[in-house]
Amino acid sequence: MDEELLRRFEALGIHRGFPLKGNTENHTSRMMQGIETAIPTGKFLEERLHSVFLLEHIYRSGYLHGKISLEINPEAPIYAGFINSESIVSHTQLLFLDVETSSLSPGSGTLVFLVGLGYWTSEGYHTHQVFLNEPGDELSFLAYLDDLLGRYPVLVTFNGLAFDLPILNQRFLVNGIRSEILKKHHLDVLKLARRLWRKRYPSRRLAFLEQEVLGFARSEEEIPSWMVPEIYVHYLMQGETQHLPGVFYHNEMDILSLAGLFLYIENLLHNPRSWNNLSAGEIYGLITEMERQNRNTENLIAFLNTMLKDFKDQESEPSESAHLLLTAGRIFKRYGMLSQALHCWEKAAQRESIDACLELSRHYERNQSDLVSALAWVDRAIKILDAHPGPSHKGRFSMLSQRRLRLLTLMGKGRQSNAT
Repeated sequence: MDEELLRRFEALGIHRGFPLKGNTENHTSRMMQGIETAIPTGKFLEERLHSVFLLEHIYRSGYLHGKISLEINPEAPIYAGFINSESIVSHTQLLFLDVETSSLSPGSGTLVFLVGLGYWTSEGYHTHQVFLNEPGDELSFLAYLDDLLGRYPVLVTFNGLAFDLPILNQRFLVNGIRSEILKKHHLDVLKLARRLWRKRYPSRRLAFLEQEVLGFARSEEEIPSWMVPEIYVHYLMQGETQHLPGVFYHNEMDILSLAGLFLYIENLLHNPRSWNNLSAGEIYGLITEMERQNRNTENLIAFLNTMLKDFKDQESEPSESAHLLLTAGRIFKRYGMLSQALHCWEKAAQRESIDACLELSRHYERNQSDLVSALAWVDRAIKILDAHPGPSHKGRFSMLSQRRLRLLTLMGKGRQSNAT
């Protein structure tokens, strides 16, 4: 066992439950019996000399994770904007990944002891959990994982680039394995969730989103993530197996919820016409994501046209609706659809958007040479600003005042020119 890890255990007051002195074969046998008793549906791989313990499940047609079905055509291509790849990527090429570690803080003594994997085949959605029963088996454990990871070109995680992948790669390096894990295509669902729900929900944690978005509630088997390292440490030191099923359950639910959120977001990006019941903040997140990816433009424009005909604030704050309409207007303008852009900005201005007033002022000045209307929209912006003073009030007031003065100057010059 890693001496640094052992010292950390002892500092926590955790001591060996199975003495390694004398009879290591008996110790190994007892550890194997412990995990097999705790997880009776799991198994050790004989071809790996019983050093790799697996738990596998298949979620077939009809399974609902909350309100989301995980049933798909696995050969269908994923949403093209998810990754930068010249070739088409199907759902069978995705590998969902989530790790559990012996400490919540990454470090050279932190072990990856449980890796949850998820993937689609014609049979359904598979969960494949790989458990490190003893630290001395880590090399075999990691070699098995590296072989599995090598079969999939795209990894899907939840905050994986910040935690899961670096710490797993660190263990590969410590054990002399040159893994390609950091070179693979990677999709981080957390980044998508932040763009989509940063204004809608107070938290973007996976456990929170699975309840609010997927409608999924975990059972009493669930173990809080902060308890997971302590449970594994006690298993190693004292042979306690009581809470190990809860750890496996926690990890498997993460893998299922990760797939569920992935499909939910993918469906929204594929079908903008299904956004009618979303909040303005969610729609804003989706259209900016589609704009960023430069994909599905025809469907996006079709949806924005439909939205404009019957726009409702729904559950949104007026400021969120105004921000959405402002952005929609800029998208319409980018594609040469000026009348729709003006309509959006007028609706945003009704919701007290200063930026929308400025867009309208610029339009009337530059495109129609209507300085009177341009000035009227600047005055409207100043009125909104005065009604809602804030930290940026002084700077924005200065900018608006300068624009107002410039328009008045142009109007004065125009009168002189007409007089002569």
